[in-house]
Amino acid sequence: MALEATRNMAIMKAREARFDFLCLTENDVLIKETTFTTMVKTMTQHKVKLLSPWYDQSRIVPADSSISYRLAMPNYAKGQGVQPVDWAVRSLVMWDCQAFDLLGETPYVDLFVYGVEEYHGMMFRREGVQWYVDTDEAVQLLRGPTPAWEFDFSQVRMPGNLTPEQAKAESAMYRGWTEQMKEQAGSGDVKTGQKGP
Repeated sequence: MALEATRNMAIMKAREARFDFLCLTENDVLIKETTFTTMVKTMTQHKVKLLSPWYDQSRIVPADSSISYRLAMPNYAKGQGVQPVDWAVRSLVMWDCQAFDLLGETPYVDLFVYGVEEYHGMMFRREGVQWYVDTDEAVQLLRGPTPAWEFDFSQVRMPGNLTPEQAKAESAMYRGWTEQMKEQAGSGDVKTGQKGP
């Protein structure tokens, strides 16, 4: 069964059972015993409906490396508290199930949509649900989210450890680029394979 379909099934079951929270995690994430309860407490305290942890890449990126995987937009440094993001990889994500009610009968994500993290972030944002990362709650990744042969690493890797001010600037740049791409798409000027900043 397609991965997105299994996610949709979990979400439908959670909605039918009227769960308060739903957390989906992949099998290459090492979590602590307290990860889930900490995330629920954070979501309740900060009134957050969509939350990811901070991803520790130390097992997959050499310690002396100046680059890291792009796991969120923007990538924050650890220890910056709860910060807004445009999207994050879905290695581990938790929702307040009320967020799904805002979407009506729309599925979590359409199948075969490329770049689903960004798509899903935009889908929730248009309903007033901001995605956040808790940079104080770290989980370890055992592998990178994207095989190296699928993407140009200059696009999927970036300097990490941004401060909130740097992250806001990067997020503004990214959103500006995506708006520019939308305008070009509307005028038919987008060329296949065009790369971002």
